[in-house]
Amino acid sequence: MAKSSKKEVVEEVVEEVVEEVVEEVVEEVVEEVVEEVVEEVVEDLPPHVDVKPDIVEKKKSLGVKTGVIFNCNALRLREGANIRTRPMAIIPVDTRVKVNLDNSTESFYEVTYINDGVSLTGFCLKEFIKVG
Repeated sequence: MAKSSKKEVVEEVVEEVVEEVVEEVVEEVVEEVVEEVVEEVVEDLPPHVDVKPDIVEKKKSLGVKTGVIFNCNALRLREGANIRTRPMAIIPVDTRVKVNLDNSTESFYEVTYINDGVSLTGFCLKEFIKVG
């Protein structure tokens, strides 16, 4: 497995926590704004009109997780979620990557791989990435 300095590990953990907090704050702000807009609309309507907002079910975000490349010599990072798309990079085994579960498909994960300070986002076959 590629060695990571304590600083890199701390930065990665901090980044994950910040992403989670930002998502929660955005959801709260959106809910507050929607409530305010609904209240304003209801106040402008005649008293005989009964307005109840539609209940909108939110799709649960699966988020971004850390994954490790395993069970292969190396894994191709592709432009699209298809084995016929062009490879962008080759990721060595035991490399840690970020996996966006929300944009993944049945067979491919959307993966962000950082190589020499350059961040590449593409797709890799799920069967070679251990998420956890």
